Amino acid sequence: MKHQEVLSMGPVTGIKNKGMIPENPPTLPVKDLLGQPDIRFSPIADDMTGRIRLWIVRKESFSDYLSDRHRSGEQKAQVLLEDIRLLETALDAFHHLPEEGRLVFFLHPESMAHVDFSESLRTTLKNKKVSSRRILLGIHEEDLDTLTDMSSSALFIHTERGTGLCICGGAGNGLSLLRLAGLQPDLFLLESSAFQQHVSGQDHAALMVGLLSDACRRIQCVLGVIHIHKIKDRRYFKELGFSLMQGAAIAPESSLPSLHHIEENGGGSSREWSVFPGSQGSGVGYLASPGITALVSDTVEEISRILKNRSPTDSICLLKEKRPVGLLMRYHLDRHLSSPYGNALFLKKSVARIMDTEPVIRDAGTPLDEVARAAMSRSAERLYDDILITENGLYKGTVSIRSLLDVMARIQVETARGANPLTGLPGNTSIEKNMAEYRQNQVRMSLIYADLDHFKAYNDCFGFEAGDRMLMFTSRLIRESASICCGKNTFIGHVGGDDFVIFTHPAEAESFAKDLTEKFERETQVLYPDGIRNQGFFQGKSRDGTVCPFPMVSISLGIVDCQFHPGMDSSQLSLRVAQIKGYAKSRKGNSWVRDRRQISAPGESILDKGVV
Repeated sequence: MKHQEVLSMGPVTGIKNKGMIPENPPTLPVKDLLGQPDIRFSPIADDMTGRIRLWIVRKESFSDYLSDRHRSGEQKAQVLLEDIRLLETALDAFHHLPEEGRLVFFLHPESMAHVDFSESLRTTLKNKKVSSRRILLGIHEEDLDTLTDMSSSALFIHTERGTGLCICGGAGNGLSLLRLAGLQPDLFLLESSAFQQHVSGQDHAALMVGLLSDACRRIQCVLGVIHIHKIKDRRYFKELGFSLMQGAAIAPESSLPSLHHIEENGGGSSREWSVFPGSQGSGVGYLASPGITALVSDTVEEISRILKNRSPTDSICLLKEKRPVGLLMRYHLDRHLSSPYGNALFLKKSVARIMDTEPVIRDAGTPLDEVARAAMSRSAERLYDDILITENGLYKGTVSIRSLLDVMARIQVETARGANPLTGLPGNTSIEKNMAEYRQNQVRMSLIYADLDHFKAYNDCFGFEAGDRMLMFTSRLIRESASICCGKNTFIGHVGGDDFVIFTHPAEAESFAKDLTEKFERETQVLYPDGIRNQGFFQGKSRDGTVCPFPMVSISLGIVDCQFHPGMDSSQLSLRVAQIKGYAKSRKGNSWVRDRRQISAPGESILDKGVV
């Protein structure tokens, strides 16, 4: 199984705008076509952290001017030569970044189909001393149909060398989910403008994204959105559940990629990109929409004008000093005014006379199941009224019953099929099934058990929203380290809470552990407020309730090598994993420990220890 953790993409190179290709392409000398490439890097950021680890190379390649009907053998070779030279120039500017940096390089279809491409790519990466796992080869969905001489299996010839595969498109009729599953890309980039033209309304958009997300999750493909050039589009796609984005509203292009590009030049303010105050956990806050508000002192007539021509299911929240004190649904307003003498009785009166003075009001951090229980316990006439959401006591927005039930149903589906509803990683059912396949096929794997230290104290100190963010962030770091250090048969599972398991080839286990522990030490700093980050510890409660200082949350990894076979004793594996994990947790900081004894063979334990 594949586990690629990448961020999203922007304008791409080598993709033909078919409406702009001339009937008779210009005949230009090769030396003019192959000038020094003027490339730009389009950064892609994670909306949860504001961090960038993925860039797309952008250049108007001369390949775009060659129509399908006018390519000679020499021109096809020129296309490949141009793309390789562009890649070389990009790698010169890219190689200085840390190992987590990844490059999405979009190719002309002729380049990928060329018989010499695979060897040219291998040689280029070797000469530039860049690992193939830091490269994703990109193809536009429209160009998939033009590869008449290249089957889907040919795509895997290149990706089997270690590079990833990225497909970019609008997820319209041109790319079926079945075809997506067959290609099994590591990254799918949704073109925002094409997608918005294809869908008709927010509900349709949510349905399409749900289907696409489900398909991507099944093949372990990361989903991102590109061309986010306006703040309103950023909010739109964030409400649809996207966190991986590219565009002018996220971060500008540059001639040199930088890890800290977003903090310096991001499309939003620094406060908007701050992770810690945000809300992206399992709390109900991320479902809230701005809604309609008015003052509790307004008259019914004024409220009636505001709600005129709106849907019967729309609502208005009544505020007093920015705090919600009441709710009025449109259908309740209509019921009052349509009653005998309703206009005479209510129009000139304060809306407080007819509003619901006891609506369901919950803080943004309240768990979804708790909100659902409160909503469903109301009387029949108020059962479908909106829910009011606050943050620090002030009005934040409203949540409709429909959106709440949709999310709850999605969580139930995820749980039923064995996925962790928070991280989306396979849960215990899938882990057991995977281990059964290992035993049956008698494979040799390393089991890496990951556990967070001081997580309970962190969760109690900063709240479960912050705890959820920590778990989601950890799952992303695990995926990212696996994509860089491990092969495509690596399996990642979420046991529950702060416990994760990774199955990978024994030769890849230590490089994964080193990469993850170093990355966790460096990257999780964004999950603390500035004051806590500067002092290096936080105050929390110990198990006996005593308030005391705790170090920053760290990760401990225990590695056990396993030769699986049908008669393997799972209890022996569990005991060994518990022992080695306990040893790792006894060490301070982010650490990993490896037990080299194979489960199937006796022997003394040889421990390899690593501490960041």
